[in-house]
Amino acid sequence: AFTANVREMYQNCLDAGLNTVIVQVRPYGDSFYPSEYFPWSYYAGGAIGRDPGFDPLQILLDEAHSMGLTFEAWVNPLRLMLESEITSVSAEYPVRQWYDDAEKRAENLISYGGRLYLNPASAEARQLVCDGVTEILENYDVDGIHIDDFYPSSLPFSYDADSYAASGSSLSQADWRRANITNLVGEMYDTIKAHDPSVTFGISPRGIVEQDYDLIYADVAYWASHEGYCDYLAPQIYYGFEHATADYASVLKEWSNMTTASGVSLRIGLAAYKSGSTDQYAGSGSTEWTESTDIIARQIDLSR
Repeated sequence: AFTANVREMYQNCLDAGLNTVIVQVRPYGDSFYPSEYFPWSYYAGGAIGRDPGFDPLQILLDEAHSMGLTFEAWVNPLRLMLESEITSVSAEYPVRQWYDDAEKRAENLISYGGRLYLNPASAEARQLVCDGVTEILENYDVDGIHIDDFYPSSLPFSYDADSYAASGSSLSQADWRRANITNLVGEMYDTIKAHDPSVTFGISPRGIVEQDYDLIYADVAYWASHEGYCDYLAPQIYYGFEHATADYASVLKEWSNMTTASGVSLRIGLAAYKSGSTDQYAGSGSTEWTESTDIIARQIDLSR
């Protein structure tokens, strides 16, 4: 039944003229494949750590390639399960071992809003992310690795003040966080290219550059202008042409002007899901998506 559903999904992609699928394989420090480092996802087996009895990633990958689709494995690098769920994770996995060890917990994990996150200031935590990527690359013939999200948005400085102090960094805490994320991205890129230079590494940041920089500490302008961090950026420019504060054309131009590294291409993420809906954050442009039927088509034309 899973295979049949995947085939139907991919046929929809082909019918829409798409050539690539970006498939989530690790949403919450868990996995849609048998992993040495992460427990089975609730979404795979119905409970954290429960083996579904088959390999969803292998089916998703094989069916994509059989239908001529490029397949990128989408990983959320830092976000983990809810803290209330950690006791459901077997002690064989690093995140549970770290949680149970007060010293390792303080060094490698951040707890915020009831959810756990890997602490990118920790070399050990960043290595776990890279080990997880290596595991995928060694066991599955994926065409790319794709990531989004970094620090939880607007994380108060108190949550990693101890890590910052222990680092002895001369940077401000905000710049230190940005350096941590840039280190993570660079290490992931190096990990991927060491395995196979033809495997692409893509990052999908927020559409508004200032939010990436100030809220989730992703220095996208640096990655866009320097080689060695990603092969493409796919900003989530999920705004209409009439958005009151972030209209599509202006945001697109900013990203286009900013992406100058010869090894970095720009691929635009579009909000097809907004078609026919009111955009409550668009101010005076809130009804644009209900009044126009060709927004996505015009956005594709402009991006090209």
